[in-house]
Amino acid sequence: MNAQAGPSRMGWIDFLRGLAVLLVVSTHAVSILIGAEKLPQVTGDRLLEINRLFWPFRMAVLVLLSGLFVDRSYAKGLPGYLLRRVRYVLWPYVIWSFLMIFRGAGWDPATMVSIIWRPYSTLWFLYYLFAFYVLYLVVRKIPAPLVAAASLVASFVVPSVATMPRFLYLFAFFMIGCWLSQNLSVALGILRRPIVIALTFVPTAIAAWAASQGLLPLYDLRVAPFALAGLAFAIGAAQWLRPGILYSLFAYVGRHSIIYYVTHPLILIYLVMLMSALDVPTSSWWYPIALASYVIAATLISLVSDRVGAVHALFVMPVFTRKNWRRSPMSAKQQTAQR
Repeated sequence: MNAQAGPSRMGWIDFLRGLAVLLVVSTHAVSILIGAEKLPQVTGDRLLEINRLFWPFRMAVLVLLSGLFVDRSYAKGLPGYLLRRVRYVLWPYVIWSFLMIFRGAGWDPATMVSIIWRPYSTLWFLYYLFAFYVLYLVVRKIPAPLVAAASLVASFVVPSVATMPRFLYLFAFFMIGCWLSQNLSVALGILRRPIVIALTFVPTAIAAWAASQGLLPLYDLRVAPFALAGLAFAIGAAQWLRPGILYSLFAYVGRHSIIYYVTHPLILIYLVMLMSALDVPTSSWWYPIALASYVIAATLISLVSDRVGAVHALFVMPVFTRKNWRRSPMSAKQQTAQR
């Protein structure tokens, strides 16, 4: 089978990003449904066990994929680099933090101000990502593998204050993505070899099983080699995928990942609130129904966002100039190129 059979040589990036985002949503959907007592206990326990299979890999792959583009983005100039980080990362973090806080506590200025030093709920990922882009400016002249190694070691020895171990652990994968981008053609050629895919599958499977049984700590130096094996396996295997409905769905989610990520807590919360208002009985079917409802709702939002500037502004900070103030929002592909 031709390794380039996919829709594009780099299409695996959108596919993996979309898959990782949906895995994050899946775990949160199970947790919210369990908290609302809408799933039978046996079903909830089994679904959590299945979702834990992917815990060593999902956030690591998201930050690694973000690191892939950081050198290219910086090469366009520091002002543009910082503006893009503000528009595509910091802006949606602030907007959706405020929306989530308003839903939970109403107009609470103290909590809203606190997002400067304490990320709110699931939006911690965007908070970290913006910090990674800024920290990159400090360490960019140091070899990326050295920064990644130092960050992993530091994550193991620092006190567990303000989730610093998690921050440093994930920053290491961000820098690994940066290093990978500097050697991308060679790395992709190696990782897509069938022997490499087979060899990396073994530690990946071991880590997935151990995580499902609660035997692996999250964001821990001792897990990093298994996580790296899992990412190598995922990148290698994804290059062999052929176009299809599922591939296109995951790739679409990947291209609109910010929309799917920031909207999922509110979509799931309001869905469960509706279930509670209707007093629906406990059922195993609520998990696939909740997940499908979320995908449909987020997809509709993304379609509207691509066409309506006011909706688009909820996810990307608008920049008004004489040239573009009348233009419709950029497509997802154009946004990716800008980043």
